[in-house]
Amino acid sequence: MVHTTDFQLRPKDAAERLSIGNSTFWEWARKDPNFPPLTRIGRTTSVSAAALDAYIASKTGGSK
Repeated sequence: MVHTTDFQLRPKDAAERLSIGNSTFWEWARKDPNFPPLTRIGRTTSVSAAALDAYIASKTGGSK
């Protein structure tokens, strides 16, 4: 049995996972209604790694 725990990615790490630049990450986050929601805790912004993987899979037509 495999246990997975969702974790949060900072925008820089999420952009790297998407193979895009930081400014493109923020543009997609603002303009794409299907982009995973961002979470803010204090001054720190993050995105769920699982949600980001699902977003990538939806864009590439595959599953991850």
